[in-house]
Amino acid sequence: MSLVPGMLEKEIARLNGGLNLGSQESVDGMSREDEEHYGRLIPFFSEGVYPMRALHELVQTSPAIDVPHAMLVNDVAELEGHMLKAYQVAYAHYALAKKDGDLDGFPYSFCGLSAGNVVLSLFAHGYTNAAFAESKTGGHCYPVLPFVMGDGSGVNGVIGIDPTSDQLWKRITDDELAEFASDGQIPPTSDELWGPIESYEEIPGPRNAVFIAQGDDWVYDATWREGENLFPDFVTGYAALREFVLDRDRWQWSPLAVFKDIRHNGAFEGGEKYLQAAYGNQVRLGEING
Repeated sequence: MSLVPGMLEKEIARLNGGLNLGSQESVDGMSREDEEHYGRLIPFFSEGVYPMRALHELVQTSPAIDVPHAMLVNDVAELEGHMLKAYQVAYAHYALAKKDGDLDGFPYSFCGLSAGNVVLSLFAHGYTNAAFAESKTGGHCYPVLPFVMGDGSGVNGVIGIDPTSDQLWKRITDDELAEFASDGQIPPTSDELWGPIESYEEIPGPRNAVFIAQGDDWVYDATWREGENLFPDFVTGYAALREFVLDRDRWQWSPLAVFKDIRHNGAFEGGEKYLQAAYGNQVRLGEING
């Protein structure tokens, strides 16, 4: 089960005056009203760092949940509603990131920053089940929302939200990596892999993919790195973020650094382990969020 991003993107464009996420010119011409609207949908948008006080405020005003958890969903209609909300957050992030002059070449090579922005914004919207999923072997990061169906079926899974999914449809082989690396260790630059920035838009692929993956062991692949499975090696959720933030008093922090540092200091190693724990702790988000 998945949404069709292209159709949703066209519908949103129809409602907001024709914004075309595939056109830099269109995004640069976004109205201030639309930009402010998207800013409310992605309150933790950043091109580099967050004020640490904002992260402290986020965790101090959110429920004190200290374990991985999944949202309890009544039926398929409710699940689809959560998918649509997640898509709107990812769409808003894409629009602002593409307009931002500091994110040159977005979405290419911005999966970690984008996943961090979207996960923190989902936390702010009450989705404390949101988690930062990292495939270290596949070199890609994306948010997930674990859920358990409350209709007696026992079905569980995640809503996957990928704010840089369109970059996954460029094939990058090991030979290409080796060709550009002088000693087999130095990664190539984006320009070397994909060509000039102006050609990035020519690479096909669904923007802001939103999908359902059931269970605790699934496959997420594209043409990225010869179809490498992007199932996460590490998952960082709200409980780990809360502990991390409350133990630190730095005045600012990179969103990517937050999740990378947590990975080295208590994130769940192995996506299966995290998801099994989350499915075992079910919460109704409406109740904990008031």
